[in-house]
Amino acid sequence: MASNGQVELFVIRHARADARGHRWPDDDLRPVTDEGRARFLDVVRGLACLGVSVDRVVSSPLVRARDTAHLLAPLARDPEIV
Repeated sequence: MASNGQVELFVIRHARADARGHRWPDDDLRPVTDEGRARFLDVVRGLACLGVSVDRVVSSPLVRARDTAHLLAPLARDPEIV
């Protein structure tokens, strides 16, 4: 919750995922790439340097979204991903 009592909502798109195509016929299962993971960890470190924290991380069930949520979870007061 923001210091003024208002709720702040951060919407974060998943980190770069593997390309669509024959390798992932079920798009729900496409994971984050190593490059996407590294770049998103840079974002998380930047947010931490800015003093950004979150109460909770909520994610869709898509693999790439869950992968990204796990990278963001260390900033959360409640590290359980919903």
